[in-house]
Amino acid sequence: MTRSGAPHTPTVLLYAQDHQGLGHITRTLAIARRVLAAYPTFVAYIATKSPVAANFTLPERCDYIKLPTLLTAEGVERSPTEEEAAKQRFRTIRGQILRAAALGLAPDLVLVDHEPLGAKGEFRDGLYALKAQ
Repeated sequence: MTRSGAPHTPTVLLYAQDHQGLGHITRTLAIARRVLAAYPTFVAYIATKSPVAANFTLPERCDYIKLPTLLTAEGVERSPTEEEAAKQRFRTIRGQILRAAALGLAPDLVLVDHEPLGAKGEFRDGLYALKAQ
């Protein structure tokens, strides 16, 4: 039970940084499946920018949060400075989404794939905010 008296559902938040390949999201899904099989009262959420995450069958009690990726329309060209600024803007947006998800879900366990603070540190604020709670 939580302080409000509502039953507590143990929650796992998994972060997979994939945005092009299949490796990170495949590994993260395998971990989610194992955790959920071992702990039938748990739920899991996977945060990823993988464009193929929707193509996978998620285990029961699992959902995913699709993080946005920078898209460029055909024929649009950016200077290296503009490209880096656009990438940074999207890292900031993903960081805000990750922070809100982490605080809103209040997970009991967080698993971050590959880079401890997320790709280029985009999960840093979310992880530190959780730690501060």
